[in-house]
Amino acid sequence: MQSLWPEIILLTTALTVFIYDFIKIPSSRLVLFWLAVIGLLFSLGSFFLSLPAARFFPDLYVIDPLALIFKTLFILIGLIVLLINYDYFALQVRRNEGEFYFLLLVSIFGLVLAVSSPNLLVIYLGIELASLTSYLMAGWRKSELVSQEAA
Repeated sequence: MQSLWPEIILLTTALTVFIYDFIKIPSSRLVLFWLAVIGLLFSLGSFFLSLPAARFFPDLYVIDPLALIFKTLFILIGLIVLLINYDYFALQVRRNEGEFYFLLLVSIFGLVLAVSSPNLLVIYLGIELASLTSYLMAGWRKSELVSQEAA
């Protein structure tokens, strides 16, 4: 169970961002941003606590060194995307940031899920989870003509 901490932390962070944005507690872009960044950093840090090789759910989910490398890569890329988009949100968007952070975290979770599976069905589910959220992010800014065309 200790090897599943990165995935659990990532999914919990995504759901926390979603609920925080949905409830509309005085929604501050800084709180949502730092919640997503800290969740990704905790998920990245929990790789050092995970076992080098483990199998879960009768061979539906396997953690091996190659999967850990790709999981680390995906989470680092997600962290870079968050850091780059912070200024973009401050200058241009100014609304619906929680939706973007939620979709990005779920997309990363889908990639992490697809990497750790030797089963074709779970790989398909992970890729679909990542691709559907990517489609939603492409059409996320409804007021922009290019975003409407992408959606």
